[in-house]
Amino acid sequence: MTDRSARPPAPEPLPHPVVDNHCHLDIARGDEELSVPDALA
Repeated sequence: MTDRSARPPAPEPLPHPVVDNHCHLDIARGDEELSVPDALA
């Protein structure tokens, strides 16, 4: 029987860097759109 309170193992890392822009804060505030390099900085 497995321990259901234990967390599963972490997945394999992605093969390349990833930027998470899920919040879209620049859109929510009405700011001007950022370029990709500026958003990554």
